[in-house]
Amino acid sequence: MDTIENFSVEELMTAARTAALEKRMNDASLLLDQILERDPNHIRALDLYGFVRYFQKRYYVAEGYNREVLARLPGHAYALKGLGLCLARTQRLEEGLKLVREAITCKPTWADPYWDMAVVLNENERFEEAIEVLDEAIEKLTETARFESFKEKIKERMG
Repeated sequence: MDTIENFSVEELMTAARTAALEKRMNDASLLLDQILERDPNHIRALDLYGFVRYFQKRYYVAEGYNREVLARLPGHAYALKGLGLCLARTQRLEEGLKLVREAITCKPTWADPYWDMAVVLNENERFEEAIEVLDEAIEKLTETARFESFKEKIKERMG
C-alpha cells in the first residue's frame, strides 16, 4: 500500500486541490504541508494554502500566503483576490476592495472576483455598489443567472 511519502508532488497537489474544492480543508492542509516540506517554494501550493487558510477563517495566515505568491508573481489574479478578501475580513475593507478590483482588471472574464466583491459590499451594506459590480459581471460574463439572482436579493434587502 502506498503511503503519502510515495506520491509525487504533482499527485499531492492534485489531491490537495480536490480536498480544498470539496471543503475538506484539514486534509488539504496536511497534503500542502507535505508539498511544502519537499519544495518550500512550490507556488501553486502556496497559492492553494492561501485559499485553505481563508476558508478556515485564518485570515492573517492566508494573507501571508497571498502576499508570498504576489511577491513572486506580481499581478497574479487569484492571489490579488485572495489578499483582497483577507484584508476585507480584517477591517481593511477599502484596501481589500481595491485588490479585488485589480484581480478583475487582470482577468475580466473570471466570475469569482465579481461575486466575492459583491458579497463583501453586500455584507457591509453597500448595496448600490454591490449591484453595480453585479451589473458589470452580467455585462462581461456569459453565465449570469446567479448574478441576476443575487442582485434581486440585494434589491429586496434594500427594501
